[in-house]
Amino acid sequence: MMLARITRTVLTSNVKNISRSKYQIPFPHVPVVNVLATRKFSSYHCREATQFDNDTLTVLALEGNEDAVQERLIREIMAKDEVEWDDASKKFGEIEQAHRNGLAMAKLPYKVGIVCAVTAAFASFPLCFDLPTALWFNEHYVTTDVADPEDLETWLEVGTWTWNWMEPPLGQLSFFLLCLQYTRSQMERIGKKPFTTWLIKRRATALSAQYPQYHRTIVEDFSRSSGLN
Repeated sequence: MMLARITRTVLTSNVKNISRSKYQIPFPHVPVVNVLATRKFSSYHCREATQFDNDTLTVLALEGNEDAVQERLIREIMAKDEVEWDDASKKFGEIEQAHRNGLAMAKLPYKVGIVCAVTAAFASFPLCFDLPTALWFNEHYVTTDVADPEDLETWLEVGTWTWNWMEPPLGQLSFFLLCLQYTRSQMERIGKKPFTTWLIKRRATALSAQYPQYHRTIVEDFSRSSGLN
């Protein structure tokens, strides 16, 4: 009888209580049975971050959910400026634009690295295996002796000849990148921040300083969640 009363209480609870993850049942020693959701029950579930209560929103924001982080900042604006959501979203757009200022320059080293890496990756094939390209490169940059014609009849023979000068830079570059990767790993082990993490943190600090009227942690969490996007 008691279990039936508890079940009815759960199914007829207020909409505000329905959205919570746990029901406040005053009898913890009574086992709770699984109750299938009804169609009416399912119509109240949250579909957007704007529908979450403050506690749920904070938990999701601290877990790094980007939508929750943005909505948390909008509600901070609403509380501090005493405005409604529409006006706060406009202010949020201003902060978002301020966050994007200087982003192109911040991304420039990464874009240069991408272009150089892709170019080098595809250029390595003709430099190693294409005879006309290898002869041109040797004439202008290497100036080593050209192999006999009978030793350059196939692309594999061309690769054997070009590997005499291709191996040192490729091997050295591979070792250099391996050392950098190892250094990054050890930095993370002792709590030191690599360049990208330092850059994101620096931009977050600058954004919070630009808007000191809002809670510093909330503004910085928004900036960090956006990263370099």
